[in-house]
Amino acid sequence: MARLELTTTLAAPIADVWEALQRPATLAWVSRGWLAFRPIDPPALPARWPRSGDFTVALAAFGMVPIGRQVMGVRRPDVAPPRRALRDKGHGTLVRVWDHIIELTPQGETATRYTDRVRIEAGWLTPLVWLWARGFYAHRQRRWHELVRNGFDTG
Repeated sequence: MARLELTTTLAAPIADVWEALQRPATLAWVSRGWLAFRPIDPPALPARWPRSGDFTVALAAFGMVPIGRQVMGVRRPDVAPPRRALRDKGHGTLVRVWDHIIELTPQGETATRYTDRVRIEAGWLTPLVWLWARGFYAHRQRRWHELVRNGFDTG
């Protein structure tokens, strides 16, 4: 098992970041270039993540290299307000456990601390998957900053 934690501060109020985080379109936008998701079951992702639900997707590294299927187990963990959190209790073809929690914490009125916490179990591949995940989450956090600068436009 391996753990990873990355934190950044976004120049946006927590309400705006939380709103964006609840949209699968945001996941696709911040992941673009590193990981692509194609819905399988159900055949389309919802406009907003539900409080709880499982979504099977086909994954493609760097948008082109198929790397199997993943169940995204979307959950909303209870956290003390004013913090917010979204969890993917995932598992898939290559990775037995992909337990990812995104936690948002307000930093005054105009900024949000954004933290990715991930627990990974992939057998003997765990060190390689961890290394890939480190790059992936750094990429996503860079893209979050760009998304904030663009007014949360994923169009």
